[in-house]
Amino acid sequence: MPRPFSATERAQIQAGLQQAAQTLIAQRGMRHINVEDLTRAVGISKGAFYLFYASKEELFFTVIAAWEADYQASLLNALSPASAAPRERVAALLRRAVTLWREHPLFRQFSRDDYELLMRRLSPAQVATAAQTDLDFAAALIERWHAEGIVVQHPPAMVMALSRALFYVSLHSPEFDPAIYPTLLDRLIAMTAVELVG
Repeated sequence: MPRPFSATERAQIQAGLQQAAQTLIAQRGMRHINVEDLTRAVGISKGAFYLFYASKEELFFTVIAAWEADYQASLLNALSPASAAPRERVAALLRRAVTLWREHPLFRQFSRDDYELLMRRLSPAQVATAAQTDLDFAAALIERWHAEGIVVQHPPAMVMALSRALFYVSLHSPEFDPAIYPTLLDRLIAMTAVELVG
C-alpha cells in the first residue's frame, strides 16, 4: 500500500504528474503513454498514482481543461479591430480558435482516436462539466460580441455546436487531400460566420 503523503508532497506530486502528462502528450500522443511513464517522471509507484487520479485519462482531462481555460480566455480577448465587418471579425476569431489549439504542443498529435478514447474513459459527470464549461464560454463570447456591436443570431448551444463542428473537421484533417484542406477549412469558417451573424 502506498505511504501517505503530506499536503505539500501531494501538491508537488500532482503538479509533477500534470507537467509529465503535458510533456509526454506533446512527445508521443495520449495513446502511447502508460501510468508507469507518468509515475516514473515523479518518482512514485503505480499504486500511488491512483491516490491522485482514477485513471491516466482523468489526468489528461485535467491537463486539457487547464489549457482550455487559458485558451478560452485568450479567445475572449482576441476580437479583431472594430474597423472590420462583423462577419470578418467572427471568421477571424474562429480561424484563430482552430489554429491555436491545433498548433499547441498538447494537440499536435491529437487525433480522432485520442478524442474518442478520452470521451469513453471519462465519467458522465466529467463530460457534463466539460460541456457546461463550453456553454459558459459560448455565452461569454456572445456577450463580448454584443458589447462590440456584433449581433449573434443563435443561443450559446448552437454557437458551441457550430464551433465544435469545425473542431471535428480539424480532427479529421489527415483524411482530406492536403492541397484542398486549408481552402475547405476557410470556406467552412466563412459559412459558419455567415450563419452566426448573417
